[in-house]
Amino acid sequence: MPKNKRRTVLPTAEDDARIQAGIAADPDSSEIGDERFARMRPASEVVPHVVERWRRAQRGKDAPGAGDSRSRQKGVDRRDAPPLP
Repeated sequence: MPKNKRRTVLPTAEDDARIQAGIAADPDSSEIGDERFARMRPASEVVPHVVERWRRAQRGKDAPGAGDSRSRQKGVDRRDAPPLP
């Protein structure tokens, strides 16, 4: 079997400094502070119905022929599906 010749290339100190400067200059990026991190909760607590629907969909991917039949019907657009509860 051939060896995988890919290697992880780490940025140089100069490249890393430019990357960090770009992140710091971006107003849409921010560090998550300890206080904010402590207030975070799992998605299963915040939106349990969404998580449960996602879990059901994931289980359906393993079973052949499982899942939402509306999405497999010819000519049916998934955007026509009813909204989440």
